[in-house]
Amino acid sequence: MEKLILQRETVVEKLDRLNSFIDTYTGDKKNELNARLIKAENWYDEFEIIQGKIENADKEGINKAENAEQRNLFENKYFKLIGIAKALIDSKKDLLGVLVNLKRAMIIFKERQESQMQMIRVPSTKMDVNRLLSDDLDFELKRRGIPNEGTIDDKRAKLRARMRVEREVNVSFPKLVIDTQEQLQICNTKLVDLESEIVSSGQPMAQNEYKRIKSRLIHVYNRLEVVSQPDNKSLVEKCLQLLDCLDQKCQIAVPENPAVVSEDPVPLPEPVSHEEDTPVMPSWRDQMRRFSTWENTNDHAPPTSEDAHFSTEWIHYTQSEMQKPSHKALVDFTSKLN
Repeated sequence: MEKLILQRETVVEKLDRLNSFIDTYTGDKKNELNARLIKAENWYDEFEIIQGKIENADKEGINKAENAEQRNLFENKYFKLIGIAKALIDSKKDLLGVLVNLKRAMIIFKERQESQMQMIRVPSTKMDVNRLLSDDLDFELKRRGIPNEGTIDDKRAKLRARMRVEREVNVSFPKLVIDTQEQLQICNTKLVDLESEIVSSGQPMAQNEYKRIKSRLIHVYNRLEVVSQPDNKSLVEKCLQLLDCLDQKCQIAVPENPAVVSEDPVPLPEPVSHEEDTPVMPSWRDQMRRFSTWENTNDHAPPTSEDAHFSTEWIHYTQSEMQKPSHKALVDFTSKLN
């Protein structure tokens, strides 16, 4: 266990060094920043593997709270720094390219901010391959045209590597020949099982349970994507509803006096922001639609009015919330776009 903790600390130290570099970043270091960013792309998966081993070793759950805190701290810092680094690298490219990157960074960054009501959130828009079942991995590899031979760890490694490439460039998937009715039956069975797990879970839901169910729901959504419409319409709707329901399970207000905690807490609605220009997180249905649109949009297409409005909101939010020294370079850049 001590060896695993040291390995985890080594990955965290890499993030600290990237943070220090960004603090002193100037335009003439752009190539060095790009090289550092390429290396940093592997750190999340490296941390996931180490953290997964640490959590699995804690069979009695003695360090469950500490492990959850370590994972949240790393994810918050990682996605925030990666978003800043990408924005700095793209600072001299066309405006639309900057807006697209800021929009993507905003989804990840905004989810991880504490709300004014101290909401418990465990958000993630990423499908974690470590949470998928063997047949899930087989399908994800098959739809990408990748052989699914090997152990389950081999399959995860191949899928993880391919998904890393997909995050950087648009990759076309081969045409997949499937049995529509068989896939619909498989998806329906998986959704029924996952719905049962969501309903029977505690509240607020444990972080590992949340990420496992969310990853499997995203996988079901991927399966349904290869089934022609309107055959998949009802199941797609059910999948998106379960994603929203899952998120609500993880949104329970933390009272100032722990002694008055209800034995049967009720999910609260989304908090109303006191800042009129703070971007509002879309529902899962809107998120899926937006991600699909962004991934298939030509980076050189003219920006729409929605892009302009969205970017203005994000820039204003960035200026008001990101005043720490580590964010100064990005704040200086975004302020010039107003």
